[in-house]
Amino acid sequence: MDTLSDYTKKYADKPTIRQFIEMSILELQKTSGIGCELVLNDQRLPDSLQLVSYEHIEFKSNGAGGRYPVQKVSGGDDVDLNIPNFWVGEINRDPTLAYSTPMLRPALNTTITNHEFIEDMRRAVSVTGHSRLVVTLDSEKVIKTAPEEIRDDPDQLLSYLNQVQGSMVSSLEGLSPEDSIVVYDNVDVDVADIGGNKADYVPLMKSLNNLQSTALMTPSSVLGLRSEGSQSLSNIEALTYLKMLESLCGPITDVLSRAFTLAVRLYGLEVYAKVEFDPIDLRPENELEAYRTMRND
Repeated sequence: MDTLSDYTKKYADKPTIRQFIEMSILELQKTSGIGCELVLNDQRLPDSLQLVSYEHIEFKSNGAGGRYPVQKVSGGDDVDLNIPNFWVGEINRDPTLAYSTPMLRPALNTTITNHEFIEDMRRAVSVTGHSRLVVTLDSEKVIKTAPEEIRDDPDQLLSYLNQVQGSMVSSLEGLSPEDSIVVYDNVDVDVADIGGNKADYVPLMKSLNNLQSTALMTPSSVLGLRSEGSQSLSNIEALTYLKMLESLCGPITDVLSRAFTLAVRLYGLEVYAKVEFDPIDLRPENELEAYRTMRND
């Protein structure tokens, strides 16, 4: 199931076992469930594993107190999956509900709130937090630069002042920080610091980060949201995170064990297969080899 054998079919869009596992982990993170079909060839022998998205699966009653899956197809007929070579693996499922609850569902509200708050902070800092280039036009000197016939007419003088102001605005728009400003003595240029007090942002931001990391079931150290705390706290968070990741392997081992068991039985072997994942370990392989040697001694 992990290799190609019939090259007459040209391009073979058959996922490998590694691809199936990676897609299954991603699907479990989003929907807390996966569907797996053991695809058979013309000789009714195992050919490949096909992942079916859990969000497209709908369960129907079989009339005997059980259920069977049906794949919902947009714009087409539903696919009946009441077949012996299809299995569903689930996690985080309530026994009173027919479907699993997505693991990251509690993070929706905090994620939206966090995003809106960051956008509000960005707008507030852009308005009052940054320094501003203030250009002051000396009206008396500007009036003296106007022609005599314009100075005697109030309406033309007002139009002339607005024109000078508009030309100054258009000259400064799009100005880069490294650009120089050259003006006459009738213009005064200054950089004013109009920053406000943002002391209340820090504790509120920390609270939102903690809520989001808890809802995402991922420590702040992994998400990059931790700005303080000891190294031991980060180690504990990382260990908790690894335990959470290992829980995602459960549904995958369930469906793979059943798929491989059916596969070997189709070859005439009266056995069963049990799939297990290696424990997730952050230590390098060289260090683990020394540990295994010491444990063996």
